[in-house]
Amino acid sequence: MKGLKFIFCAVAVCVLIAGYGYAAGTPAEAEAMVKKAIAFYKANGQEKAFAEISNPNLKVGLDLPLLESQDPDFIKKTVRGMKDYMVYSHTISLAKNQTIGGAPYSWEEVTPGSDKDPMRWEIFVQALKENNYKGLLSAEICSPVIVKGHKIGTIKTIDERYQESKEYLKGLLIKYNCYSGHKKN
Repeated sequence: MKGLKFIFCAVAVCVLIAGYGYAAGTPAEAEAMVKKAIAFYKANGQEKAFAEISNPNLKVGLDLPLLESQDPDFIKKTVRGMKDYMVYSHTISLAKNQTIGGAPYSWEEVTPGSDKDPMRWEIFVQALKENNYKGLLSAEICSPVIVKGHKIGTIKTIDERYQESKEYLKGLLIKYNCYSGHKKN
């Protein structure tokens, strides 16, 4: 539920900008609006809160690595809850590096489906399939790309990661019969 609250909070801020086409309010007014939106959400639930916003131009880009949990039920519930709103998702993965004792000391960007990838992509794609999702998935590779030895990666590194991501995700989409191929403009 916390993940949905975070999404709703971000949505409330977007309403201020997208709903009116310009940012006419002050930072204090924006903060007050977000607090009001969160209170409305808590009092009335997700369905009524989204209906209250009721802006057909307001959509969600739901990113699996940004969910607070990789629990399969949580992923499914979150994706299902965004059925009418989700139009986009980045497909980046983040792995937590840990000491021998298990204490986290850093995050590392990894390719979806790689050995170090902790994300539950198969669960995510299954939930998208159940939602009849027709939006976009994009392979995100953040800059700077750091490779072994703490060196900055090259364009070749970025292309290799993109190809690996594309092949892994394409395989999942084919497996669940939801790969549409390259769409023509």
